[in-house]
Amino acid sequence: MEIFKVKSSLGSLGKECSEEAPDLILNELGMEGKEIKINKDNVEETNKNIYNVVKKIKKGILIGGDHSITYPSFKAFSEIYKDGCLVIFDAHVDCANNFKPATHEDFLRVILEEKLIKDEDVYLIGVRKIYDVEKTFLEKRKINFVDNVNGIKSENIYLSLDIDVINTNEAPGVIYRVKGGLSEVKLKTMLNKIKDRVKMMDLVEVVPKKDKDNKTVKLAARLVGEML
Repeated sequence: MEIFKVKSSLGSLGKECSEEAPDLILNELGMEGKEIKINKDNVEETNKNIYNVVKKIKKGILIGGDHSITYPSFKAFSEIYKDGCLVIFDAHVDCANNFKPATHEDFLRVILEEKLIKDEDVYLIGVRKIYDVEKTFLEKRKINFVDNVNGIKSENIYLSLDIDVINTNEAPGVIYRVKGGLSEVKLKTMLNKIKDRVKMMDLVEVVPKKDKDNKTVKLAARLVGEML
């Protein structure tokens, strides 16, 4: 798998930033990674750069950055793998609005409303927080809320991993802390069941400024290492 750094917090709505995370995570792994060009003054240009990179590769990992990077990356993936599925590990559903360019709070809603994937090919794991507007939206869809990966049959998986799916004792460096969450051990067990079928992955929302003793950065590095 090729590894790319996406040092962008352009979709974080002014919240704590994640652009420092890619360098720190790869430093833990003793790796460099290629860097996707970010224009801090132009979200659309940045999204286009992400799209163009992903469009050219068959297998890769994007290390962000905030969760909005999933939108342009998955858009490219969906054009390469017509029969693919989207597996999201996240404490939130990220369907707040149909806001364009997509932010880290609504990228999934934009993906669904642009029909980049069938509703039934989306799997949400680890969700612990859903706002009323999101509940109303999702009740009309056929999104799979699951607690394991056993029912995922697709051979072409896009995996999006928001670090806040992990409980905050193990991953304190996140924007929104939500009580509960998966353990690293449980997450790794699930990842190992699907990693041979993962064609593209992103790992997002690590916030170094809110981390404690570098715990979240180190955890993120271990997860990337697991997928490699």
